[in-house]
Amino acid sequence: MLDMTLGALAALVCFPSLILAAEVLAASALKSPVSRTWRPGRFLGPGTIAVIVPAHNEEAGIRQTLQDIAAQLRPCDRLLVVADNCTDDTAAVARAAGAEVSERQDPERRGKGYALDWGLRHLRQDPPETVVIIDADCRVAPGSILPLAQTAFAAGRPTQALYVMKSAREGQRRRVQELAWMLKNHVRPLGLARLGLPCQLMGTGMAFPWQPLAAVDLASGHLVEDVKLGLDLAARGRAALFYPAAYVESTFPASETGIITQRQRWEIGSTRTLVQEAPRALWRGLRTGNRDLLALALDLLVPPLSLLSAVVGLVWLACAAAALVGYGLMPLLLATIAGLLTAGSLTLAWARFGRRILGVRDLPELAGHLMQKVRIYRRLGHLPEWIRTDRSRG
Repeated sequence: MLDMTLGALAALVCFPSLILAAEVLAASALKSPVSRTWRPGRFLGPGTIAVIVPAHNEEAGIRQTLQDIAAQLRPCDRLLVVADNCTDDTAAVARAAGAEVSERQDPERRGKGYALDWGLRHLRQDPPETVVIIDADCRVAPGSILPLAQTAFAAGRPTQALYVMKSAREGQRRRVQELAWMLKNHVRPLGLARLGLPCQLMGTGMAFPWQPLAAVDLASGHLVEDVKLGLDLAARGRAALFYPAAYVESTFPASETGIITQRQRWEIGSTRTLVQEAPRALWRGLRTGNRDLLALALDLLVPPLSLLSAVVGLVWLACAAAALVGYGLMPLLLATIAGLLTAGSLTLAWARFGRRILGVRDLPELAGHLMQKVRIYRRLGHLPEWIRTDRSRG
């Protein structure tokens, strides 16, 4: 009985390890990161664009974001800030920067999904052809918004820009954060794109044709509302394209409190999505033959890399201990394969994409990063739907 249980566990951890390996191998192939499908020069204009910037108490940094966006818009386009449950001067700062502002006050319904729903309701009076969503704390690279919107308009599908996070301060552990982010939001979606598959939505740097976006329900406080939105659209035949030529950038919080809160939201939200949404999407994709939805569901089955590494390591130790006392070797073989796939994928991704972020001497810091993540997972199930990240410099 123990032999069968360990064998099942080892086979189970092999599955996400295999998916991760396929994504990293595809991303590491020696090809141009932008396929011919993504060349916006092939298409005519995206029609009118409305950029929605959901903002909650962002008076300190929103001006730069709005300046980045406004410099890329045409006279026919709109820049809308949704000042959501703000208690500071976000709305006034946004108006002074030339943005259209819609203020929302509803303390019982907090979260980005509600703010986006409010913004779409505001735009319905004069809907644009394309909607771009940019977080209030992001910087937008020049020349990003128009081609991003152009691609979404021409393809009739959501389009996701490359979303980069950098550390506000120096330090080995903070560079580990950058590396983990790069693996999740650059390497893996790039691998999917090179396999001809869609990517997950990342919450900012997203462009949508108006009709598909207006048809879905955005009003929720889901911790990872962007992933849920991507699944909903994929189920309707509108899975997202990855467009890394467009670039948005943000920084991790400077304070330890902010870092921990942000990690809690991302990691626990991702884990809840894995448990709650991925099986449903997987079944629906299989039942309907929706290849794009199936691909996104399989991608969601890869847990956060720190959790995957910890689980693979624990399963391997259990299988090795069982083999030493006389149980079969098959569970140990499967666990070893899972370990090699995971370790090999992380090593290849680091060697191909991450050496500029984390040097060889910094690699031992990964252990400290893993232990901090374990403390976060202990709080799984004890967090509210919406969590505000502390962005103070303390």
